Amino acid sequence: MNRTATFFMLFLLLVLTTFPVLAQPPDALWTRLLGDPWVEEKCSDLQLTADGGFIITGYQYPSDPGYDVYLLKTDPDGHEVWSRTYDRSTFDFGKSVKQTADGGYILTGASDHELMLLKVDSQGDQEWVRFFNLQYSSGGLDIQITVDDGYIIVGTESNRWRRTNVWLVRLDSEGTELWNRSYGRPAAYDEASSVQQTSDGCFIVSGLAQSVPGNVEGPFLMKVDENGEILWLHTYHLIQYNSIFNVRETSDGGFIAVGRVGYVNWNHDPSQSDFAALLKTDSEGTVEWWKLYGGIDDEVGYDVRQTMNGGYVLSGKTETYGQHVKDMWVVRTDSQGTKLWDYVHDVDPLSSRTNVHQLPDGGYVAAGTVTTDQYTSSCQILLVRLASESAQPQRSITPAGNNQGEAFSVYPNPFNAATTVSVDLPNAADLNVRLFNMIGQQVGTLATGTYAAGKHSITLDGSTFPSGTYFIQLSQPGAADIIQRVVLLK
Repeated sequence: MNRTATFFMLFLLLVLTTFPVLAQPPDALWTRLLGDPWVEEKCSDLQLTADGGFIITGYQYPSDPGYDVYLLKTDPDGHEVWSRTYDRSTFDFGKSVKQTADGGYILTGASDHELMLLKVDSQGDQEWVRFFNLQYSSGGLDIQITVDDGYIIVGTESNRWRRTNVWLVRLDSEGTELWNRSYGRPAAYDEASSVQQTSDGCFIVSGLAQSVPGNVEGPFLMKVDENGEILWLHTYHLIQYNSIFNVRETSDGGFIAVGRVGYVNWNHDPSQSDFAALLKTDSEGTVEWWKLYGGIDDEVGYDVRQTMNGGYVLSGKTETYGQHVKDMWVVRTDSQGTKLWDYVHDVDPLSSRTNVHQLPDGGYVAAGTVTTDQYTSSCQILLVRLASESAQPQRSITPAGNNQGEAFSVYPNPFNAATTVSVDLPNAADLNVRLFNMIGQQVGTLATGTYAAGKHSITLDGSTFPSGTYFIQLSQPGAADIIQRVVLLK
C-alpha cells in the first residue's frame, strides 16, 4: 500500500474509533417475518400508511417460472392484512410504492424491461396500469406523488449501444404522460437511484456516473425544475468507489444522501473495506459534511430519513457487527452525522436492501429481506419495530372526550378541507402546536401561547396544502412532544 493510502486508512481508523461512547439502541418491540416461507419474496420499498400500518412492495418468485410484482399491507403491529401479486410477463418487479389521497396505492417497477405504473385501491385490487416502452429499461426505480397529485418516476434506460442514461417521466393523476427527459453523456454509463420533489416544486435526483462499467467516476446529485430542465449537477469523489442510493431534502432546504464509500478491491484486501456513508449538502448541492460508518468488513447504507429532532436515521447492511455475512443495520446520528447508536438484527441473514422510517411516537420501523432457508433460497420479508429513544413520560393531558379516546385527538382524520385538533388541559399551560410535512419541514403553526385549563379546539385549514400525510406536533415545556399523523385528502 502506498504512503497516501496508508495515511488515509490511518485517518479513517482515527475517525471511526474516536466517537464518544455510544448509547444503547432502543428495544425491538417486535419483529415479523412476512410472506410465504416456501417461496422467494423480496422487499424493495416500505412506506407508512394513513391507518398507522405499513405497505411493502417487491417481487415474488413462485414455484412456476417467472417473477410477479408483490404488494403486502400490514396493520400497525406488523401483522399481514392482505397481500397481492400482479403477473403480466415473465419478469415483473415492484420497486417503489406510495399511498394515494384516495386511500389506494400507486407503485412503479418493471415488466419485461418496460416501465410499469400500477394503481390499486385500498384493498390492492387493480384500478389501472400503464406501461412505457424503453429499450433495455430498468423500469421505474422510485416514484413520488407530486403536489398536484400527479407522479414523478425515475429509472435508467439503455440506448442501442447499451450505454445507460437517467430517465425521468412526469405524469398526471391518471398516469397520462406530461413529459419525459433523458440525461446522460455519449459513451457513458449514468444510472439513477432515487427522486424526490423539493419544497420549491423542483426535483432532486441521485445516481451514479461512470465512463465504463466498474470504472466509477462518482455518485451525483442533480436538481431539475418542474419541466425537467437541469438547474445544477454535482458529482462527488469521496474516496475511490462511491454510490448514492437515496437522497432526501432536509428541513434547512439542503439534502442528505446515503450510500457506500470504499475501494475497488480486486485483491480482497481486508484493509480496504466499504463503509456506509452520509453526505450532507446545502440547497445548491455543495458539500457541508460527510461521515463514514463501519468496521473491518463491508457496510452499506441504503435509506436515510431526517428525524424529528433534526438528526438522521439510516438503514443498511453490515458484515462487521452481526453473526451472518450480511445483517440488517440501523444507525442513528445527530444533526452533524455523529453516530449515537446502532441496532443490528442478526437472527436471519439479510439478502436485500433495507428501508427505514421514524414513526409518530418517535420510534422506528425497518424492512428488508432475509434468507430463511439457504438450501432452497427461500426468502421472507423482515419488519422490525424499534421503540422510541425518549424515556420521558407523556404529558399530563386528559383525553379530549371524543369517540377515539385519545389524549390529543384530531377529528376527522383523514380530512378534506379542515379538521379539528382537540385537547383538554387539567391546568393552564404554554402550548405550541405545529404542522410538519413528511420530510420533517415545518409548514405551519396552528397555535402558540398560554392556554387556560379546560377543553380547546384548534382548526387546521387544509385548503392551501396539497394532499398527503402530515404530522401535528403538540409541545409543552417540561414534557415529551405528542405527535399525531393526519392525512389530507382532496
